[in-house]
Amino acid sequence: MKIKITPQQLNGTIEAIPSKSHAHRLLIAQKLASLQGCGQEIPLVIPTFSEDIDATKGCLAQLDQKLPCFDCRESGSTIRFMIPVAMALKDEAVFTGSGKLPHRPLSPLKEEMERHGCKFEMLTASAQETAKPSANAVDTANTGCFGNTVDPASGRGITSKICRIQGRLQPGEYRLAGNISSQFITGLLFALPLGLLVSLGSMSRFTPLRGVVKTFVWIIRGTPLMLQIIVIYLGPGLMGFASPWGSSTNGRLLAAVVAFVINYACYFSEIYRGGIESVPVGQTEAGQVLGMTKSQIFFRVTLLQVIKRILAPMGNEVMTLIKDTSLANVIANKEIIMMAKEYSAKGLIWPLFSTALFFLVFVGAMTLLFNWLEKKLSYFR
Repeated sequence: MKIKITPQQLNGTIEAIPSKSHAHRLLIAQKLASLQGCGQEIPLVIPTFSEDIDATKGCLAQLDQKLPCFDCRESGSTIRFMIPVAMALKDEAVFTGSGKLPHRPLSPLKEEMERHGCKFEMLTASAQETAKPSANAVDTANTGCFGNTVDPASGRGITSKICRIQGRLQPGEYRLAGNISSQFITGLLFALPLGLLVSLGSMSRFTPLRGVVKTFVWIIRGTPLMLQIIVIYLGPGLMGFASPWGSSTNGRLLAAVVAFVINYACYFSEIYRGGIESVPVGQTEAGQVLGMTKSQIFFRVTLLQVIKRILAPMGNEVMTLIKDTSLANVIANKEIIMMAKEYSAKGLIWPLFSTALFFLVFVGAMTLLFNWLEKKLSYFR
């Protein structure tokens, strides 16, 4: 997707829809319009505020300063929005934050901006230093930044420098990965073999292992996939552990893929189990009489018949997985349905029909593929 941005004069009243992401953007658009002198103030109606929105408002006020210092508090959204906006207007700026924000990665935005005229000087303290005021705590004398120390004993709430950026952002082509619709392919590649392993565990003769696997499958199949995505992404942080996903787009994508893999591996495992148990025991006994080992019997006799028998139910699950990728937007992964909703919010209906067409074509292709596979394996009748 290529977007060309050209100056336009804004006017009228803007009402923010109930989305923090849109509210950030509209606040920035309102401020930029006032800086460009559009001739009249543009009213902006935001019914409710949050800490993130307040952080963005404070940062926008700093755009009036000669050497601005942007206190993004604990808002990852604010710092990601404000860094390119600030450097499009200023030659130098300092960004600060509190909590875990100083340790969140700024890639790939940092690398792309460095390709277009900006120089980043990272000022974040080490993880050990964040528990106490340090030389990295904000000082007004050297940077013009404002301090925000709340609890010197625990270090909580201390505003620390994150980075100093120099150089005006230059126009040009910016390339950032969209990561749209890859969850299906990645999830499927991992879920199919993992489902076979889970099915073997559920049929194990070792009772404790069989009990644990069956309980796990029961929990996964009995809870909504959307809830599982949220728990996998937010769970480690809510339990006090360091989040393995981070706050970047790639981290959210990885969390969604892991959720899809675990969920569909459990569903696939039950399909595999049913297929394996449907093969007559006499074939296993015949293989043993012929001197074949257990692994030879499984891979050369049982498995191919299982694949033939499970193709139809497996096809159903694969097509459901294609459509379930839309649930990834619950943790702010941009995928095709989220993009269609954003365009439809502007009064356009064609994105909804094009999205439906995309799924119809994709599912139709998978239907043809599975029909072809069934014909190729028809000699098992």
